[in-house]
Amino acid sequence: TGREVALKVWHHPLGSAEQRAQFDAESRLHQQLSGHPHIVPWLWAAAPADGPAWMATELYGQALSELTAETGPLGLQDGTGIGLDMLDGLAAVHAKGVVHRDVKPENVLVRDGRAALCDLGIAMHVDTLTGDTGAGTIAYLAPELLRRGGDQTPDFRSDVYSAARTIRTAVGDNVPDALDHLLIRAESEEPADRPADAADFRDRLQKVSEKLGLEAPADSVLADPPSSRRRSLIVAACVIAVAIIAN
Repeated sequence: TGREVALKVWHHPLGSAEQRAQFDAESRLHQQLSGHPHIVPWLWAAAPADGPAWMATELYGQALSELTAETGPLGLQDGTGIGLDMLDGLAAVHAKGVVHRDVKPENVLVRDGRAALCDLGIAMHVDTLTGDTGAGTIAYLAPELLRRGGDQTPDFRSDVYSAARTIRTAVGDNVPDALDHLLIRAESEEPADRPADAADFRDRLQKVSEKLGLEAPADSVLADPPSSRRRSLIVAACVIAVAIIAN
């Protein structure tokens, strides 16, 4: 099609039923969420038997980690807006009963001042998680998951901790007390002190943002323009027609 995409490529062909099941689960979850304005749109995936598996997503801006490496923290207005976008995307993940498990600046992509969450590779349904807490990025991993001998499993509140650390990266340390107090609570050593999930954290951050007189982010651009959706519907209708004729 000539469209530029971002490719996530596995190093080897999927060699076991477990690896294929994880690949399929990531593809399904990402596809289900890709209509959300703050989840990077999923486009296609394949796992050939004789080559590396791959997944294509929309090419979406720069990682938050790259932006802050270039310019330092983005400041109160921009950083809070990016935090709200990220939490809105994460809230959609949590609404599916899924824990992202790797929220960090590298997995928050920014374009024209708006943000989208990406990489659901180690996301798991909260009911299937166990005490195996080795996955994730240590600098953003909730402290209870790092304690030796602990039996705490990843959950929505551990994602909240990672999200708070990510927002710190965006806004910097020199922030008004109201925001600082919220982030301190979300970064608490005790999971029970944190907001219950991403939606709760987003709503609290929105109230703090309004209290500070920050401008609300402009309405986001549709991830899939109407003309593209119309083309997709036409293609889908053609596929269904072919299937009916074939039958």
